[in-house]
Amino acid sequence: MTITRVNCFIDMKILDPGGSPFTVSMIPRFYPTGDLVFTIFNESTRTSEVVANSYVVENGYLKLTFTHTFTNKDRFQYKITEGAVIVYRGKIFVTDQETQDYKINDGLYSYG
Repeated sequence: MTITRVNCFIDMKILDPGGSPFTVSMIPRFYPTGDLVFTIFNESTRTSEVVANSYVVENGYLKLTFTHTFTNKDRFQYKITEGAVIVYRGKIFVTDQETQDYKINDGLYSYG
């Protein structure tokens, strides 16, 4: 039997490099009760770093706050764990450009 591991990231956080401290919101796989480990993996340098953080659970969202020095155009994968269990995985893209809101089906269907 062969098991194929697929890293599926459905959420990308867009951060401004000058915006520290950062707060990112997400709906976690489960709601943690203890300390969280926030690990970021730089896709360019291929290095990982554990970042100190704090969090609150508010209205069904986990809101993680952290401080880090990012450089424009940095790309990261991140993993939040409680013990050995993954709470959430995602991606971070750092840009100083103004972000835009897009919808997958924006203007595609209209019903009159």
